[in-house]
Amino acid sequence: MKQRIDKLVYPWVLLVVLFPIINSCRKTDSSSPPTMIVDINNNWYHTVTIGTQVWMVENLRVTRFNDGTELTWPSKAEWGSIVVPQYGFYNFDIKNKDVYGVLYNYCAVASGKLAPKGWHIPSDQEWQILIDYLGGENVAGGKIKDTGTIESDNGAWVAPNQDATNESGLKSLPGGYIESDGKSYAMGTYCNFWSSTWYSDDHAWYWYISSKTPKALGNNWSKKAGFSVRCIKD
Repeated sequence: MKQRIDKLVYPWVLLVVLFPIINSCRKTDSSSPPTMIVDINNNWYHTVTIGTQVWMVENLRVTRFNDGTELTWPSKAEWGSIVVPQYGFYNFDIKNKDVYGVLYNYCAVASGKLAPKGWHIPSDQEWQILIDYLGGENVAGGKIKDTGTIESDNGAWVAPNQDATNESGLKSLPGGYIESDGKSYAMGTYCNFWSSTWYSDDHAWYWYISSKTPKALGNNWSKKAGFSVRCIKD
């Protein structure tokens, strides 16, 4: 009887001893975790799956196209004066890059080379799919916004940051925008995301979220403006 028990127990003991070794061999290299991607400037981004879509969790921070070409970084006075792919920062202060990412004009978006390879700037329709999945335009903004407020010292949004839950995991932050004349507006109050969808010769579609409402709304704006960019997987 004892011999039979030993034969039954031994395989389980062996499995317990070997499992950590086997499991460690399966682990992904910590330098490239499977839930993150990297752009050509070696900026890392978390990703989140929402319905059938996979999104970047942070705003794009790249300053080169995915073929290595440098984008133009104009001065405040030069912003919007020429129709070339441009990028900038709120108030043209590079210190805003790490938290809020880069603000791009539509010419940079329309190039088709701004996102990391295997990713792209979402179309207006792809934004609409996300908004519908999150319950529609009247509530989706709250589910996209990061929580907390500046006044409470626990967030980046100006109060009231209405109905912010970040249920989607997208953790959007109010990076504001650069107007076509180079002036910066609405940091803390609004986040504005370009879509890749053309509206007219001078305007393109974008989506915006406000601290004052749980809504996420689409509109069109001057292609010379500088908005935030989120990417979606191909």
